[in-house]
Amino acid sequence: MFIFNRNLEIEFEPVSSTKKTFSFIMDYLSNQQQRVKLGDRYSTWQEVEAGVPQGSILGPLLFNIFMNDLAYVITNCNLATYADDTQIFFADTDSDKIQETINTELTSIDQWYESNGMRRNHSKYQAMVMGKSQAKLQFYCENTTIPISEHLNLLGITIDNKLKYDKQIAKVTRKVSQQIAVLKQMRNMLPLDIRKNIYQSFIAPHFNY
Repeated sequence: MFIFNRNLEIEFEPVSSTKKTFSFIMDYLSNQQQRVKLGDRYSTWQEVEAGVPQGSILGPLLFNIFMNDLAYVITNCNLATYADDTQIFFADTDSDKIQETINTELTSIDQWYESNGMRRNHSKYQAMVMGKSQAKLQFYCENTTIPISEHLNLLGITIDNKLKYDKQIAKVTRKVSQQIAVLKQMRNMLPLDIRKNIYQSFIAPHFNY
């Protein structure tokens, strides 16, 4: 991540175009302030020591650059990341090896997070075990036991440990049913073309996602 301490002197003599890019990013991440609004009252301005403004265009790119070297920490498991959503996977016929390998990787990940000043959200830790093994596996991160679930929500898609989508189908069906019921109540208030646009914009995407 591009985090600059303004008291740190940086020696940098790149070519002109690269220097402009460097200066632009440094300026973007420097001298940032934030405050909190509660009702009609504001807190005092506080300096932002790290991070980028939420909703910014450069934010996702800089975050991906920051997270990029996590892949070098994971040596035995497969890593899948999307923005701040990260999963690791490992498969083997030996359940003890699965538990040992994943817990070793989780220890390495924890050290990486600590070294990079990242804060973890324990409430979102989840694990899922697939296969016919009846072994009771246990996984730990930061001395916290990770709950093992029969189903997980991955980027808005719910799958279970048998790789079935029953819960996902039920979730989509419930949402669509509620929205169609609301649209039906509006049939006497909105013309057909408007209702079609609402359907295409808010209901059909549930099937296309």
